[in-house]
Amino acid sequence: MYPNQDKDVLLWKDFLEGNQSALSKIYLNNVNDLFAFGCKFTVDKSLVKDCIQELFISLIQSSTKLSETVNVKGYLFIALKRRIIRELVRSSKFEEVLERGDY
Repeated sequence: MYPNQDKDVLLWKDFLEGNQSALSKIYLNNVNDLFAFGCKFTVDKSLVKDCIQELFISLIQSSTKLSETVNVKGYLFIALKRRIIRELVRSSKFEEVLERGDY
């Protein structure tokens, strides 16, 4: 259990019920930990920041499809990790195309 887990679970429920400011509070509670976690996968801090922002945008866009969770931080960490890896794979494929001259 992490320090804000109970608070985050209640905020998550509020967010699922349509309270957009609840997601802002979840963001503020977790953004520093998410950033530190994301920096374990890449040294590109801009990429990590972009992925965090994209993660929260996607949460807003898919809020009606989301379900309750008992570990909001774990959910966010996994979603961020997947997003960063996806972006790193995309950028490496793009670089590979540029190196081959397939453009």
